[in-house]
Amino acid sequence: MKALTASMKRVWQDYRAVVGKFAFELVVVFVGVTAAFALENARQDAEEAAYRREVIAAVGPIFASVGSHGRDISATIRAELERFDEAVARGEQPRLPVYREAGGEGPPTQIWDGLMATGAVRVLEPQTVWRLAALFNTLNSIGDRYRRYNAITETRVWALRPDHSDAWENGELRPEFRAYVQQLRELEIANDQACDSAEAVQRDLARDYPQP
Repeated sequence: MKALTASMKRVWQDYRAVVGKFAFELVVVFVGVTAAFALENARQDAEEAAYRREVIAAVGPIFASVGSHGRDISATIRAELERFDEAVARGEQPRLPVYREAGGEGPPTQIWDGLMATGAVRVLEPQTVWRLAALFNTLNSIGDRYRRYNAITETRVWALRPDHSDAWENGELRPEFRAYVQQLRELEIANDQACDSAEAVQRDLARDYPQP
């Protein structure tokens, strides 16, 4: 009986030793896998943060350019409208106010298509993505407004006499050219608003995603 008890005790001790060793190895494996996952997540987070900085560094100057060039556009349009309004106030029949964009027919909105196509927007916060989408939608609208205005410039205004006297009739601006001038007024207002939005987005990006 004593021999049996001693034998069972040895078996139990051996069992505990095996279980203890197995448990220790299991803990080691678990800790190792967890650490590996943590390191991989840290690596991915670092890569994503670096990629985010690259995206912001690429789009930030675009908004700065949109803002500065947009202000120049508004100033030019405003000067043309003031010249026209002052001449009309004096009882004159002046040349129509005309604005021509030398750098292209709209803001550089293709950058948004590139961000979407490459998946670059995935590294930005949802709120930032929505703000960028709204801004580029506004810039697209500005481009559409200008193209409609410019189409009339090229088809109707350039067909007028050099002094634009045939844009007037009985001392009044003909309706189609009155609408043309109104288009330019609305373009200036919309452009100013787009500049405000672009500059605000640029400031917020610089604040929320500071560059090293």
